[in-house]
This record gives sequence, structure tokens and C-alpha cells, in this order.
Amino acid sequence: MGWLDLSRYFLSFHDQLSSDGTQCHVHAIKPREMLHIQHPIHLRKMPTQSPRQLESTAKCGAVAFDLCGCQTSRMSEVPQIYQLKVRLLGISPMIWRRVRVLDSTTLRELHGILQVAMGWEGLHLYVFEIYAVQYGAFELHVASPDVALRDFGFRERDRFSYIYDMGDYWAHEIRMETMGPAGTRPSVPRCTGGSRSCP
Repeated sequence: MGWLDLSRYFLSFHDQLSSDGTQCHVHAIKPREMLHIQHPIHLRKMPTQSPRQLESTAKCGAVAFDLCGCQTSRMSEVPQIYQLKVRLLGISPMIWRRVRVLDSTTLRELHGILQVAMGWEGLHLYVFEIYAVQYGAFELHVASPDVALRDFGFRERDRFSYIYDMGDYWAHEIRMETMGPAGTRPSVPRCTGGSRSCP
């Protein structure tokens, strides 16, 4: 396959997921519950702040909540492009892909991108594990995948896992290779390299 712009393929795949009642559920976590999840997603409970304090909070990349648990601000920064190397574990020679995505890409969207890039068919459940917390399909009773990659505070060379198909248990390692400004017209999501087809 050629390493081309995945946008239209991903959008088509995403539409299929959204129209499939078995895969489009959202595992809801109330804001108050989110504040008690212990993982470095930069969620902090804060008292109501002045506009100047909120601006400062946004610049440092935090998500602020008032005493009611309502989101009051979110980081406002230049969009970034993340280059990820994805490899399927337990198979030799290695099966891998290199993909570029925006930092605003959610885990749910990344799932769709990986399905297209790796050549999977989107028929099974999935889960991401990041900093010992699992996010994924509603049926697995894990945290919602509607979280943007930028909210995890990743650094270059950080790794996390992606499991597809709880029966065959296809485990992937995802490594953050590079992070950089997106520019004015980023051509993403895009698969830029890889080797061999998935089983």
C-alpha cells in the first residue's frame, strides 16, 4: 500500500463506527469523578478563578475546574503534530507503521486511524493503556476514549499500549517519536511508513 493521506479513509471509517450502535457508545465519567482519577492527565480541582488566573492556567497547559466540577478553561496553544511509531508485538519480522496526527486527536479517533493504517477491520473491541489507566470501548467498562492526546502531557520517546480484539489480543506498542508545530495546513492524519501486513 502507498503511504498516503488517511483523512478521507479515516472519516469514512469513523462514520461507520458512529453509525454502529455496538461501537459508538460513550463511557460517561462525571466531572466530579474525573477529578479523583489518579493519572497524569493534568486534571486539577481548583477554586473559581479570576480571568487573569484562568489565562495563566491555560498557558501552563492545565485543565481547570471550578468547585462544581465544571470545566472553566483549557489550554490554548499552537497545534502540534505528533509522530507515532506503532508496532504489533509478538510477531517477527516486525509489523509496524509510522503515523502523524494532531495533538487534538482523541483516543477514539486514534483507534480509527490505527485500524486504517494497520489494516484491521474495526470489528472488535479495543483498549488503550496509558499511565496504568485503561481507555476504550464502552463494553469493557473502562474510561472514555474521548480524551485528546495533548491532555496526557506526553514527551518524546514516551510509550503506551493499544490492544485490539480481546479474543486474539493483538497488542501494539505506540511510541512518541517527535512533536512539532502543525503549521497552517497540516496534512494529517497521515501514514508515512511501515512494513508488512497484519495477520
